[in-house]
Amino acid sequence: MSMRIFVSAFLSCVVLCVMAMPVYAAETVKDYPTKATPYVLDEYSRDKSSLTVTFSGEQGGNAKAKVYCGAPLGGKWSAVDKDVTGACYDFNFCYDVPTRDVASIKATHLSGKTITSQTIKANTQGQVTNLCYQVIKKATAADVVTVDKSKCTNALLSSNEEKAKQVCAIDEENQVTGLTGDDMLKMYSADGFSSNGAFIDHAGIAQTDNNRMKWIERESAYRADDSVMIPSGPAGSFADYKDFVRNPPSGVVKAEQACYPTTVTLCAGSPPPSPEPPVNGLCGSANGGTYKDIASIHDSARCYVGIPTAITQSGGKFVWSCKGIPSTEGTDSCSANVQSTNIVRPEPPPAGETAPPSNYCFFHVSGMLIGKDPVPMWFSQIGVTDFASNMVGPGEYAKSQPFANADAFTFDGIAIGRDTTVTIYSKPNFQGSIILHQKGPAVINNRIWASFAQAQNGWQTSTWPGEFHGQFPPSSRRYSDSDMHAWGHGTSVKVACSMPGSCASYGGEYTSQPATNTANACGAGSYSDLSDTDTSYRWACTGTDGIARTCAATKKIVLNSGECKGYTGEFSTQPASNAASGCAVGSYKDLGDTETAFRWACTGTDKIDRTCSVKKKIVVTTPGVCAVFSDTYSAQPANAGNGCTSGSYRDIADSDAAYHWGCIGTDDVEQVCGARKKQLVCRYDANNRVIQRAGYARGGSCAYKNGGTGATMNICLSGGDPKWGYLLNGACVDKSAVTVGKERYWLRNVSCGLGETIWFKEYEICRWE
Repeated sequence: MSMRIFVSAFLSCVVLCVMAMPVYAAETVKDYPTKATPYVLDEYSRDKSSLTVTFSGEQGGNAKAKVYCGAPLGGKWSAVDKDVTGACYDFNFCYDVPTRDVASIKATHLSGKTITSQTIKANTQGQVTNLCYQVIKKATAADVVTVDKSKCTNALLSSNEEKAKQVCAIDEENQVTGLTGDDMLKMYSADGFSSNGAFIDHAGIAQTDNNRMKWIERESAYRADDSVMIPSGPAGSFADYKDFVRNPPSGVVKAEQACYPTTVTLCAGSPPPSPEPPVNGLCGSANGGTYKDIASIHDSARCYVGIPTAITQSGGKFVWSCKGIPSTEGTDSCSANVQSTNIVRPEPPPAGETAPPSNYCFFHVSGMLIGKDPVPMWFSQIGVTDFASNMVGPGEYAKSQPFANADAFTFDGIAIGRDTTVTIYSKPNFQGSIILHQKGPAVINNRIWASFAQAQNGWQTSTWPGEFHGQFPPSSRRYSDSDMHAWGHGTSVKVACSMPGSCASYGGEYTSQPATNTANACGAGSYSDLSDTDTSYRWACTGTDGIARTCAATKKIVLNSGECKGYTGEFSTQPASNAASGCAVGSYKDLGDTETAFRWACTGTDKIDRTCSVKKKIVVTTPGVCAVFSDTYSAQPANAGNGCTSGSYRDIADSDAAYHWGCIGTDDVEQVCGARKKQLVCRYDANNRVIQRAGYARGGSCAYKNGGTGATMNICLSGGDPKWGYLLNGACVDKSAVTVGKERYWLRNVSCGLGETIWFKEYEICRWE
């Protein structure tokens, strides 16, 4: 075909106007305002446009990236390292390590790391160090992910001609059409349009081809009243089209790169790796102690570092191990002594005692000093009666007979259990003054022996390991403020105890919680349920001391795999929303859907996610398409029968210049259609003049009496009785037959020797065109 100029054109705006697109009038290169990631930019953009995204994470992440339109491949957004700042994560990770291993861990596993703190952990006898180091990931361009998406889909191309050309033009003002009847595309003349161009998305060309995504702009110097054409093919190679956008005609249009709508994420990759380096196991404070049973060894006392194994009894030892993390690291072997009874009292209970002494509820009185180990003639062993000492449990002792062994010597040492309160009265039957009111744990020895060398065995400062002895830290051991000899003979004593809770012992492994009430869960105290861990069933036993002791039984772990619930067919919405509807076995986790499937996962006790999916029901929609009315009309030309080539017709309000209606497609989107109205055009007609003075007419430059020579309006005045008349287009018409528009008046003094003033009136005649 012959043509004047070939300039890129696109699909008919009749199709394009249904898209939910922003206005591109006078489209410019943009710097989009900063947005938090993930950021969805739902519009096309010109070359060298930029957008800035930010990221803020729970693990100290705080990053910023500037992304540009203008990558090597057309339509793509990208970032470079110099425009990415901050960190995806930046935090201090702290964990406990054996003090003996600190140097080797720092030299191997933490080599090159920034150590932020290193402190000895309290109550670990210096054996455990809390080590902290920085875990940081600087943000780079690799952490910026853009997902670019074309909006030019087959559903948008409604006619066969449009589908053959496979080109979408994104502009607001309907400048472009692909309905030309040939291989060409057409951009209308610039008259009446404020837009300076359009985005072109050629779906027939691969997204990796630089020629696919372009911004085409009419040059300002080119004729505004002239349409511009461009070849859209040939189909398959689209060589003519590609050649044009690579070499647009100078002075007519210019073409530049452009970018698709996109979704930008920053620092959305994998979470930071597990930051805890390997550590060897380390036995806890229970190691080397003495306990009456396994339940007496608290979980927290088994290992300072590592994972404790189950405790077993082998002869006179309780044994367990502390495995390293991971299990390939070194294991520490631990043990404690078996003590059938921590409290050793062979004598029968004294009068007034309400319960026998126990590990934490006892009052031990000696005629010697009291320490951890016996020393002949100087120290009684705490918790064990001998020739010089007595021990009682809770009760009220009105006389001092229960303390006869101590009284037989001199009253020089007492020990009070952790849950015990002792009150000593100066006289029998709880009379007289109170000599001592003391809550345990306490070990008090007579001050008069403080300077003797035999008393200097470290009883105040040495470590007393084990559950029983460990209840008496150095801070609980002291000398008396006065001579204790007066505390014994002739006094009375009240001993009160708040009993601690204790756990029932459960060895082996269990598939369900074995402890469900006070009777089967607690040796002492009241039962309360606790949340379980992955490896243990847990509960608590609370004693009268108000302290809840945590108890546990080992879970029998049965690994199973997650299984998807079976679904067949296609679905318009996600059918699986929880474990009940989504999983035959395992727990439910939602996954991101694809364009063709709804997805979720079922996770078994093996901690492995099994991906499940069902097909999406794809609904193909047809957009509404307006019928074209290219003439001007004095009435609405469109109706339900002829207003839409596709979709349903709906009448809508007209504007001053056009009749309007809508075409609604199966996608429920309404395309607004229009046809131009005829305009009222008013013009002045030189033959259309009216004289308003009876008896006068106008001819030449003067007015004449009726019947005078040269009067041009005589023909519109009848007989000697002049009428009002009009000369319209050379013919006389009655006043009532003329449709008049705007009036013009003027006063003219015509000097024809008559000396009279004559008024004239002129009219504009208005017609619909």
